[in-house]
This record gives sequence, C-alpha cells and structure tokens, in this order.
Amino acid sequence: MENNKKPEEFYTDNTPMPFGKHKGKKLGNIPAAYFLYLIDNGGTKDKKLNQYMQSNEQAFKLERCGSQYNNRKR
Repeated sequence: MENNKKPEEFYTDNTPMPFGKHKGKKLGNIPAAYFLYLIDNGGTKDKKLNQYMQSNEQAFKLERCGSQYNNRKR
C-alpha cells in the first residue's frame, strides 16, 4: 500500500512535535517556555519547526508572561 499523504509545507498548531520531550504532542499544546528555550539555544535542525517558532515567538513571549492572549499562527 502506497502512502499518498503529502508532507506539510509548514507546521501548524496541529502538527505533532517531531522530537524531544514533547514528541508526538500537537505543537499548540506545548508550553511556550519550551519553544522559547529552543529559540534561545539556537533553534533546531528542523527548518519547518524553526519557521513555526519564529512566526509565533511574540505569542510565546506573551503566553509565558501569563497573558490570556493567544495569537499563535495557525
């Protein structure tokens, strides 16, 4: 049986985390502090994940500060 599923062009909140402590969890369900830690430590080898983190960095910072504002790019 052939897998005809096309790879995602970019990651969304529904994309599963590809590695690490939160592997398999939807990106939208991972704490902002984890992404900020990755950003502060030079990002990852996964270009799509880096793009997701860069697009949502401001929202991560607001979320980390306890703001109820959630404006992650979906």
